[in-house]
Amino acid sequence: MSSDEPLRLVLDSGATSCRYVLYCDPFIPLAEGVLKGLNYTEEGAQGINRLFKELTQILTVNNNPDVLGIALAGAGREDIYRQVRRDLERFRPQGWGEGGVFLFHDGEAALWASLGSGAGVVTAAGTGSIAFGRDCRGRALRAGGWGRLAGDEGSAHWIGLRAVQFALRAFDGREVSTRLEGLLRNELDLEETQELVAWIHHPERSKEEIAALAPLVEEAADEKDVLALRILEDAASELAGLTTALLRRGAFSGTVKVGTTGSVFQKNRRIWNSFSSIIADEYPDAEIQPPRGDNLEGAVGLTESLISESDQERISSYSS
Repeated sequence: MSSDEPLRLVLDSGATSCRYVLYCDPFIPLAEGVLKGLNYTEEGAQGINRLFKELTQILTVNNNPDVLGIALAGAGREDIYRQVRRDLERFRPQGWGEGGVFLFHDGEAALWASLGSGAGVVTAAGTGSIAFGRDCRGRALRAGGWGRLAGDEGSAHWIGLRAVQFALRAFDGREVSTRLEGLLRNELDLEETQELVAWIHHPERSKEEIAALAPLVEEAADEKDVLALRILEDAASELAGLTTALLRRGAFSGTVKVGTTGSVFQKNRRIWNSFSSIIADEYPDAEIQPPRGDNLEGAVGLTESLISESDQERISSYSS
């Protein structure tokens, strides 16, 4: 790119972390890093304000970013999308984004990272979970992504919460006592399993702390722990359900691409293998791609595509 190319700032924010890159040429980053994540449905306008304040403290450049590309968790519904647009205009620093502000859901960035501009479905499972797709007619599709209280099935938070629930069920005698109980007690420095009740209900307990318990389930599964294995199998089934819901609703033809992304798929081979098996059984022609983690690359690609379209007033449409 020539030196007169506009300066771009692109963000990819999930619930746990927000990655950013500043560039004129996407192959030559001028600045990049990681901030605390932002899910708009949980933080709202305050989260947008916080994010911009943190960015202005970090980015020491002579010129303001001409273009903003923002992939944001929680911006998937059209009504929320419009609210985020208003908050972006309200809180973005003066001079930022004068050449265009492009907003899209983080599922769109994941889809672009996995599949580019073609048709297909991507299922993301990190702290939360969602399936996002684009069919052969160009329609946008989504399933899940309803947050930790209403959904996020198969996510790291869901797995961690299920681990606590199963341990307490075992304490009651409703499940067999397994290695999972001891791992949770050791990790959280608890004397008794019943202390999990106070831990999980602490008013300041974050979803990230609960999600951080997910690796313990994998560790227990490595030891053939029956409860852990059941949790992981259920997680794979839930994630596959998100995917197949879109494949049924969308207009797809021939070999359909199915992408996967997020820490759950990347760190837990059991879940990915089981997920792939479920999809392959129902859709034998599906091309299931291995986990991919660089959704920021997808956000950059999508931003560049939107710049080319010169569609600064883009409003995404979501299929019911």
